[in-house]
Amino acid sequence: MNFMDRFYRNRYRWQSPEGVKKAKENFKKSKPTVGDLIFKVIEEAEIHFASTKPDEGTLTNLLHLYAQIIQLSSKINKIKVGLTSMPPHIDSKLFGSFIDSIRTFDYYLGDLDYTLIELYNPDLAKTIMSAIGCDMNFIWFYNNHIAPQFGLSDEKIPDSLRHYLRDFNGDYGYSNSDIGVLDIELTGQETWDTSIALNNHSINRINELCDILLNCKDKLSTIITTNWSIKEIFENQNNKRKIEIIMGDKFENIHSSTITNRSILIDSFNKIKSEFDEETANALIKISEIITASKNQEAVELFDTFNEELKKKEPKKTVLRTIWNGIKNLVPVLSSMADIGEKIAKIIG
Repeated sequence: MNFMDRFYRNRYRWQSPEGVKKAKENFKKSKPTVGDLIFKVIEEAEIHFASTKPDEGTLTNLLHLYAQIIQLSSKINKIKVGLTSMPPHIDSKLFGSFIDSIRTFDYYLGDLDYTLIELYNPDLAKTIMSAIGCDMNFIWFYNNHIAPQFGLSDEKIPDSLRHYLRDFNGDYGYSNSDIGVLDIELTGQETWDTSIALNNHSINRINELCDILLNCKDKLSTIITTNWSIKEIFENQNNKRKIEIIMGDKFENIHSSTITNRSILIDSFNKIKSEFDEETANALIKISEIITASKNQEAVELFDTFNEELKKKEPKKTVLRTIWNGIKNLVPVLSSMADIGEKIAKIIG
């Protein structure tokens, strides 16, 4: 049984009974979290880029990751203060924001995965991407075509490929829905709007993950400063793929986007961030990326309409709900993503 079989046999979905049960087992057995794999991917990148200078697109991706980890670091520091207090405590809202930030960071790490997979074997990368949108069982495709064709075995699989495929979906590609139960893997309990009961085991697991992420920040900084001068970094941020700054907050690039009116998306993002919070607003970005990956132009146009209504002073929730249902019908995978569904429900009521 290869790593894909083992993962999919045990894979779990956010909020499902099986997901909660599996996450609690991982907590009790002290199994590594996704943080360990994240660190290994960045370590792999450090080794690769020590001998081969990455291209400009990779620099953009690394800068995105570094900006995310900087934001994450401030939350880590607050969490560590709470863990060393007497008695130890963590604010549930802060902890939820911490998990959401890890999810966002990990999502963009998928781009680095793909870069490393291309370095490992360009044809392998292309073959993986060819499976997206083909209405096939990806685990079957991997076991019967990809693994035999490229001679992949557990011993020969790079960490970037392991991370990239751990929750890969044949409908839209890279996914990290497993992070939806990371709070349970760290604490042994669901932590939504509740006081978090901490013990030595949960404190140690949270501290370990925080330390891993801080080490990731240091390694990303080393990769960037080793390969590029300040002048090159500045020029990168001012070229056509610049990192945009919206009202003092980083608004991530949507690569290869077919969104027809990006300014509308920015307006709705800032409005939702102001009225709710950044995590809820980030759902709009994730949705736009999924719709883009689907290459469904009708869904693109509907999402523009959704954001056009959303940015109004008093949007009509009945209209928003109707449009959202239409989008889900066109891009069915959105219906299975509970984290997005929860945040959209907050917006449209």
